[in-house]
Amino acid sequence: MVAVWILVVLLVSLLPLPLKHFLKTHGRFHNGAHFCAFLITVLVVCWGRSNTWIARSCAGAIAFAFLIEGAQTAIYHNDFEWRDILIDSLGAVAGGVLFFAIGRSASPVART
Repeated sequence: MVAVWILVVLLVSLLPLPLKHFLKTHGRFHNGAHFCAFLITVLVVCWGRSNTWIARSCAGAIAFAFLIEGAQTAIYHNDFEWRDILIDSLGAVAGGVLFFAIGRSASPVART
């Protein structure tokens, strides 16, 4: 599940710009989509695990955001979008806070 989600985020992020415009990934919901994608990333990684995974998941998601932006810059020669990194990071941290707030009872899987 985790690998599938991360692959989906990566593939959508690396779509060519004309396809992104066709799918309307830019515009009014662009920032919200970034925020939600990284919030969900942290929740998916943490699900079924202990709270000790929160910091690692947040850090990993933020590193993933930097890698995606770097790949977009290298592949498409566009500007490195620091605003996207900020929004991705805020989403990741919000995911960690949400996971912590939900607590242990939310996940039916034994925590490790």
